[in-house]
Parts: sequence; C-alpha cells; structure tokens
Amino acid sequence: MQQTVPVVVEMSTFGQWLAVQRRLHGLPQDAVASLLKVSKQTISSWENDHHTAVITTRQYNLLMRLFGTTPGQEPQVGLVVRPRNRTRQSATSNAAHTRSRS
Repeated sequence: MQQTVPVVVEMSTFGQWLAVQRRLHGLPQDAVASLLKVSKQTISSWENDHHTAVITTRQYNLLMRLFGTTPGQEPQVGLVVRPRNRTRQSATSNAAHTRSRS
C-alpha cells in the first residue's frame, strides 16, 4: 500500500492563497471572476501579486463561503476589504456637491 505524504504549501500573500484555494476547488479564474464581478485579468493580477486585492465585504464573504474558509485564516498581505462598494456615480456626485459648497 502506498503512503500519502501531505503537501504543505507556504502562502504568504492573499494572491497566493486565492490561487491555491481556486485550484484545490477545481475552479477556473473566470468562474471566480464572475462570482466577484471582476475580470479574469483582475483575478490573475491578484494571484500573481501584481496588484493588491481591493474587495468589498460582500466579495470577501462570497470567497470565504466558496472555499469553506473561516474569515481571518487567509493571509492579509495584499488584501484590502472595504466596507461597501462605492459607485463611480456616487463619487462623482459627492465631488460635485463638495465643489458647489465651496
């Protein structure tokens, strides 16, 4: 009988963690991108540590459920979770409102 040796993968960044989790669950980048409503290129840039993942609390919770992970177990390096998704329109409206008050 062949003995199974556990494989330990060092994951120091969120991007590395995301890549490992996605592969363990047999998901392509475009499936995760679709769930999070981002592009496949965005997922790739996170996984390759080219950009910090800036995601909403909703996106974060979706990832945790998708991978069956308890929040806080993933590396925090390369990850920013913001409380809400601020749309471009509301940002533009706020800037216009600020200028009109000056």
